[in-house]
Amino acid sequence: MKILIDPDQDLRLIERGTRPALYIPDARYRVAVFTFEDPDNTGLGNALAGLVGRETLLKSNVGSIGVLRYEGSLAPSPAQALSYFDKVELLVDAQDVTLAVWGMVRRTGDLVSIDTYAQLSPRVVDESFSWSLRLPAAMGSQKLQAHVRPARILVQHHQMSLEEARSLATVVKALDTLRAEPNDGAAMIATLPIGSAYWVSRHEGDWIEISTGTNKGWVRSAGFCVGGCAPLLDAARFSAGLLQFMQSRRVPELPATLGPDAAAVQAQLSTLEQLDTARPGQFEIGVLRPLARWLDMGPDSAATPPGGAAFANIRTLAEVATSLQASMRRSDEPLERRFNDVKLDPSRIRKIAFELAKSSLTDPRNTDVLNNLAVLFRYAGEDQRADLAARLAVAAGR
Repeated sequence: MKILIDPDQDLRLIERGTRPALYIPDARYRVAVFTFEDPDNTGLGNALAGLVGRETLLKSNVGSIGVLRYEGSLAPSPAQALSYFDKVELLVDAQDVTLAVWGMVRRTGDLVSIDTYAQLSPRVVDESFSWSLRLPAAMGSQKLQAHVRPARILVQHHQMSLEEARSLATVVKALDTLRAEPNDGAAMIATLPIGSAYWVSRHEGDWIEISTGTNKGWVRSAGFCVGGCAPLLDAARFSAGLLQFMQSRRVPELPATLGPDAAAVQAQLSTLEQLDTARPGQFEIGVLRPLARWLDMGPDSAATPPGGAAFANIRTLAEVATSLQASMRRSDEPLERRFNDVKLDPSRIRKIAFELAKSSLTDPRNTDVLNNLAVLFRYAGEDQRADLAARLAVAAGR
């Protein structure tokens, strides 16, 4: 049977303290796509959601993926005063969504501006977009940690002409046509449904077979989306790349059309993946290079990078890892034993901690930074500073 999605009903259930049933419980990756907020009534909210959501699905190349396509406005109303974003948050949490795609479209004269967001849930960030470095037993075995930030990513701010925007509905209709066979001349079965769930059955060349509950058919790649429409596909492909990263650890590509948030996330993923695989002595050269642009926007800069102090935090992990590896003795003993025997000079750790503390001034609610400062200061013998950082971490996590 067709799986219909009723966001208003789900929100009412959530208000009463009842968790709605999962629409696609067996999917490993659940992607929620929301009608873009449309305060100027351009009429493009569903078309944009359809285009970006569909491309995210087609380019993800992950196994067991399903899409929840939410229809209609989530703007505040007399019956439901919550903001658009608050409603998105509640629905995403209730459906245990892996990735949510949403946005806003505004009109200014003859131009249409489109902001596309990708959002990772806290569970997903903890499971797939976080890293930790355990200190040796001789140093207390505490963990330093890093999570990719921001988790709510403004992937793209894109402008197109009003004429280009008006053609979007036609483009999306052509792309959403389900055909009986994977070719443009095959019979049309249906249109990819709005307000329901659908999932990928199989791939064949540039075509993908999609099941909707009542229909099964083929959709083709986004060849109709050209001109001002084409950059929107870059935003979708970056979102798909986040799903790919979860499955294969392949860092998403970064087209020039994307914004600073996407660039910041890509730099963090690239650095942390290299930190996992780099050989001793290569961290400064090979790993920290993607962070250079963002580290220049540190506490001494007038600007704060997307993700706040995440870059300084990653640099801290790299510096500690470099020092630990450089201090391991060479012998035939097991690697773990040699690692656990390392004990760094507390003055070296104190210096690293003070450098990280500078970044916390511009990002005082970054729990990774605060927790890491508590660990580092404790080892360096700075107990008062360690206690303060621990208290601030608890407060920031509330």
